[in-house]
Amino acid sequence: MQIAHRVDRREFCLRQRFIDPISQIPAWNPDALDFSAAYVGLLHAEAESALEEMVRSILGNSREKTERHAVHAVLLNCVSFYAAQLRKGVGDLGLIPPRSALKKNGPELIKVWDELGAKAYFENLIEGNNGAGVKYVEKLLHPLGVVVSLKKFNSLSSDGVVKVFALGGEDQTKLQELVKLRGLAMHASSRGFADGVQAYTPSSIAKSGRAAADFTLSMGRKLARSAL
Repeated sequence: MQIAHRVDRREFCLRQRFIDPISQIPAWNPDALDFSAAYVGLLHAEAESALEEMVRSILGNSREKTERHAVHAVLLNCVSFYAAQLRKGVGDLGLIPPRSALKKNGPELIKVWDELGAKAYFENLIEGNNGAGVKYVEKLLHPLGVVVSLKKFNSLSSDGVVKVFALGGEDQTKLQELVKLRGLAMHASSRGFADGVQAYTPSSIAKSGRAAADFTLSMGRKLARSAL
């Protein structure tokens, strides 16, 4: 996905602008703290935005595939998840057919998505996302059928969500680097950032940033494949 490549390019530019000039500092100083805070904060915001845009893109693609070809697994998962949340909130109103019926009826699946609130539900979910920590990534991806953490994903089995693909071990490692960056970014321009960054060097911050960008690239490729 071009969205993921944008993060890759952005990381490179941010690293050149903010990390390379402080790469040889003997110890953290106010200017170096400002530069590293800018790198971390801007890269985290870029990664968060990219993940949200990728989710929007695959939802749109899965709806298009369902309309043109056959019921798409991602759209079926999302509508099943939405129906389960609706039942938990207001009970079974009988408005949405069961997953087994929707699996065989593309037009009905699209009707639920377009007209019965599923699309609006996921748009609100994306709009309400508040970061790129593990719980936020899970909240965005699990309903699509992407296994971020197996234990958490299994808890959705009763919601009719079926696995489309799972993050591999390398993805998990890179996600943790993204989470580390998020932990720093949440305290940017504060004493918390200055304290937290002491465990890093400019090169180790750049290494975490590179891993965060790589995670976004990997997610982009896998989401694109799942939309086929």
